[in-house]
Amino acid sequence: MSELVLSPTWFAAGGGGRDTASPADDASLVRQLQRTGDGELFDALVQRHKRRVFRLAAAVLGPGHEAEAEDLTQEAFLLVFRKLDSFRGESRFSTWLLHLTRNLAIDRRRHADLRRPHVADDELAKLPAVGGGSNPEEAASASQQRERLLQQVEQLPDPQRTVVYLHYWMESPVAEIAELLELKRETVKSHLFRARQRLAAGLAPRGDRV
Repeated sequence: MSELVLSPTWFAAGGGGRDTASPADDASLVRQLQRTGDGELFDALVQRHKRRVFRLAAAVLGPGHEAEAEDLTQEAFLLVFRKLDSFRGESRFSTWLLHLTRNLAIDRRRHADLRRPHVADDELAKLPAVGGGSNPEEAASASQQRERLLQQVEQLPDPQRTVVYLHYWMESPVAEIAELLELKRETVKSHLFRARQRLAAGLAPRGDRV
């Protein structure tokens, strides 16, 4: 196969449109690629899945770590590039790729020094505001509330934390989250519900906590 080069312009947390891939087309491309080693075929696979891979990596690592998510996305495709001959088609290619990506991201988060950096206001604004009201006092304290919310989200157990980032930060629908995390839709909804409960409890005034 030809050398794999991933352009940084591919990576944007919310942009680039949707990946275009079907399991049947993936299977055909993978078989041809395994048979011929044609680098252009691998490039086609990358084009199909790059957005989802980056979004999953970014959601696991969290806001403020987009650069690490870019690096990890490239690392995931390089690993697939090296290990593709071992792929036997026992699962969908996208399932195998996303499972590999999530494992890499979890390992990076667990072992790397990912102290949360200062998050800019425009990043905080992408997270759901506490209360959602529109009176002037709430508007004035929105940035501080979002910072507190982000701190609480970071304390959620995985996969609740990743589900929250995917749904609220990445604006991914439940169906996409289920695919990315290899979960049932009902399980994703349950994680969102429980995460909201934890966040509400963590953000409540001390006198209101049970």
